[in-house]
Amino acid sequence: MPKYILTVTLNPALDRTLAVKALSLGSDMPSGVGFVIAGGKGINVARVLTRLGDKVLACGLLGGNTGRTITTFLQREKIPAAFLPVAATTRVHTTIHEASHGRITRFLERGLPVTQKEFKAFKIHYQGLLKNASFVVFSGSLPPGLKDNSYCELIDMAHRKGIVCALDTSGPALRLGLKARPEIIKPNYAELIALLGEKSGFEADATVFSRLKKYHPRYCLVTLGDKGALASDFHEALRVSHTPIKGKNHVGCGDAFLAGFVSSLAHGKNIEDCSRHALACATANLYAPYTGALCLRDIRRLRAHVIIKRICPG
Repeated sequence: MPKYILTVTLNPALDRTLAVKALSLGSDMPSGVGFVIAGGKGINVARVLTRLGDKVLACGLLGGNTGRTITTFLQREKIPAAFLPVAATTRVHTTIHEASHGRITRFLERGLPVTQKEFKAFKIHYQGLLKNASFVVFSGSLPPGLKDNSYCELIDMAHRKGIVCALDTSGPALRLGLKARPEIIKPNYAELIALLGEKSGFEADATVFSRLKKYHPRYCLVTLGDKGALASDFHEALRVSHTPIKGKNHVGCGDAFLAGFVSSLAHGKNIEDCSRHALACATANLYAPYTGALCLRDIRRLRAHVIIKRICPG
């Protein structure tokens, strides 16, 4: 059986988006036609990988009517999936787009508790999925009920089979997950300053890589929103940026960046090619009708506008 990239989403969500002229709290508000999609950071990664033509399998935990709806949506999008059912109903995220000035407001549910018995069952399920995985991408928060070292456990299981792991999470789940030494880490700016103990306003430059080297990643990616990203394989460091554009769909750009990087890496590309493709995917997400629904033509067009500057590691 051909190898696939396995994405793990332990705390997925049904993503619901509504459009309003302007948000007015405390009043009834008519909204334009919105849309609902299967969401969660790992599912976003799987959607992008599917669009890129990579062989992928999305897994994680789903429960209740929301979970069944997500399963149906994944089938419609032809995203291969192997989620384990749990008792708790999967959460719902609501995003409000304000047409008057483009502002986005997101209401993010924390999710309902998952039991340790259910996580033990998931680990058995996951162990079987690892047999045909070449990469594993762990994305997003942990649901209530799971221990902060849950990603660490899952990364250790993958490493025992020689599988390359990527970790994109935050807070204690990130700090403890790093103890398992995932090969790829992708903090965004907020996650980076929390991890380094810095304050808002900290300038992210090549010196961050010398401070992150103690976690022994093979690749470190730092996404910086509209400022692009930093990337390093600890032999060279790159600042990756893009000429200004007017895309509006900012939700999931970091997930698209990680998916593009892993896709290129799986095809044997070097860090410059991986980073160029990653930023083109992240930028293409700005034009997508919904998170991760990238157009290959946009990606090819945008690659030519990616600017890569080599910077000296600190």
